[in-house]
Amino acid sequence: MRACYLAPVLSLRPIHSLISRSWFWLIGLCLLASLPLRAQTPKLLWTADLGHRIQSSPALGLDGTIYIGTDDGFIHALKPDGTIAWTSRSEAAVVSTPAVDAQGNVYFGSMDKLFYAVNPDGRGKWFTSMRAEIASSAAISVEGDCIIATTQGVIIGLNASGN
Repeated sequence: MRACYLAPVLSLRPIHSLISRSWFWLIGLCLLASLPLRAQTPKLLWTADLGHRIQSSPALGLDGTIYIGTDDGFIHALKPDGTIAWTSRSEAAVVSTPAVDAQGNVYFGSMDKLFYAVNPDGRGKWFTSMRAEIASSAAISVEGDCIIATTQGVIIGLNASGN
């Protein structure tokens, strides 16, 4: 139960009018404050069954596109309405969360020991060997460089062209 505290109210009106009106408003405010808030039920917008286990977290592009990896080695791009825009394949599970740069390029590591860059339309841009599985998410610097950590405890920095 919520407590209601009364504070003095100053007015130029006669004191008896002040007291009766102040009490009325303060009691009304206390009643409003004690009303329970109504819980809102979220509305389901859409679902997308990608058909395989998902360990990756979703990433969002500036245009609202959703990117996520699956254990069958695919990276999926979903439109904001949940329909699939494109898929791109790696050779092993994609458990890392994709990273998206300001131009819409998507970067992700895979358990196949490769790090991939994909154009905004889903076409492969480049890939490079990391010599170890990649389970963590990449970070993209202000300059557009990719920072990747492997499961072997190595952190690698790559420029936007994969070097």
